[in-house]
Amino acid sequence: MSNNSYRHFKKENPWRWKPVGEQPLDSPLTIRLTKEKKEQIKKVPGWQGLLRAYIDELIKSNIDGT
Repeated sequence: MSNNSYRHFKKENPWRWKPVGEQPLDSPLTIRLTKEKKEQIKKVPGWQGLLRAYIDELIKSNIDGT
């Protein structure tokens, strides 16, 4: 077994990652924070989903004009 074998899951594998919503989250976004803020945000339950929701609101209010 090679070291890279874990990267090649078959589509029907029950352990394969599945997207939570309608669209896969396949485009990462990186921001710079202080170490303290990074530690604090990671303590917030569901922080990734909360940030995604905030980003949606930010886009709607600043780009869509709503």
